[in-house]
Amino acid sequence: MFHCAKHSIKQLTGIKKDWIMILTLTVVLIPVTYFMAKDHNDYINFLSFPYAQISAVLGIGLPIILYITALLRGRLKSKKKQKA
Repeated sequence: MFHCAKHSIKQLTGIKKDWIMILTLTVVLIPVTYFMAKDHNDYINFLSFPYAQISAVLGIGLPIILYITALLRGRLKSKKKQKA
């Protein structure tokens, strides 16, 4: 998950150097993970209920939104070429 988070944030921000992202994510993720996993039962409950729903929405909804956006952008570009 750390590797995926590093590459995702690196791609979003446009930062080229890996060490900047590794340092930043380490500083952020260690305390977050420590406090979430302090109580094992709460951590397992989080992974079983809200995390699964959030992942499903992102896994299904985000590609659909990106696909629709790509279709709309393609149609807009083709209309601009026809007008010119």
